Amino acid sequence: MRHRDLARLRVARALHCAARMLKALIVACFVSACATADSEPPPPQSPPPIDPSGTYELRSELHLAAPLPGPAAALVSELRAATDGPDDPSRYLVDRMIAALPDGQAKTVAEDLAPFIAAYLDARLAAVAPRFLPGMHALSDQLASLAQQLDTIEAIRITPDHNAVRVLLGLHVGTADVMLATGGISEPAVAAKISFDRGALAIDEHRLELPYSRMLRLALDRGIIPAVDPGAYDLATLLRDLVDCPHLGQLVADALGIGPADLYGQACSIGMTAAASELYQHLDALDGTPIELVARGTARGVDLDRDGHMDGITAGIWSGTIGPDGMSVALGGSTFEGKRQ
Repeated sequence: MRHRDLARLRVARALHCAARMLKALIVACFVSACATADSEPPPPQSPPPIDPSGTYELRSELHLAAPLPGPAAALVSELRAATDGPDDPSRYLVDRMIAALPDGQAKTVAEDLAPFIAAYLDARLAAVAPRFLPGMHALSDQLASLAQQLDTIEAIRITPDHNAVRVLLGLHVGTADVMLATGGISEPAVAAKISFDRGALAIDEHRLELPYSRMLRLALDRGIIPAVDPGAYDLATLLRDLVDCPHLGQLVADALGIGPADLYGQACSIGMTAAASELYQHLDALDGTPIELVARGTARGVDLDRDGHMDGITAGIWSGTIGPDGMSVALGGSTFEGKRQ
């Protein structure tokens, strides 16, 4: 082969190799570009609009700027009257016992010697009624707290056209949920308009009339009293549990030297029942007094699972007033939260 032909062959082979290398490089770049495109995450999608319609359980803490006038305040005053005298609670117990005695010599002598009996009993109160004073203080303190804060259990039902109904279901008292239905109390309800824009929930002003005296008695019997005395379910049971009436009867019989111990012990028990009845009468006398809650609220609606439906209500703030006509008290720092039922 001639030298010129050999040179041409070498050039041809070089061009062929270069062409094959270029083709391989183009294929590799294409594959790499495709792989890079496939590995890139898709662009983020905007969350769907949130639909607030549904039924939600609400927990509200209604803090009052001042104690609510009316039944709770009257009851607190009566309870404290049993313990705040200079010779109370011994004199209170003696007076209640004497009032329940049948007419006769024993009652006449006991009335004449009431201060002496109270002083005699006071020195022995730790044996007769060690729980009476702290029990009455706990009762009045919790009622006073209830007069300045209501922790409510509610439901709010929101329709697709942004109408709502707020329903009061019960009260949270201490550690207990006390539902109105268990006391045969109708659940107050009121309609309200709402607005909802990108998670911002606003509940327009609405007025809810509360059966406050009946609610207070239910809270007392089902929440406050069991917290003071787990075996008690009403005031009569509580007061009888706080006083050892048979022991008191024996001490009074020993002090007077007239009549059997059973006479005074039974009068003590009857006196405690009568005291409870009088306290309840304060609530019953005020049962017709209307208590109105006027409120408006703001909150955030959250869609936790991003399915387009509101799951919960957070950062809720109530503003407004509560109370009887002409004596309403402002709500201050009142909050609420809710979750979809």
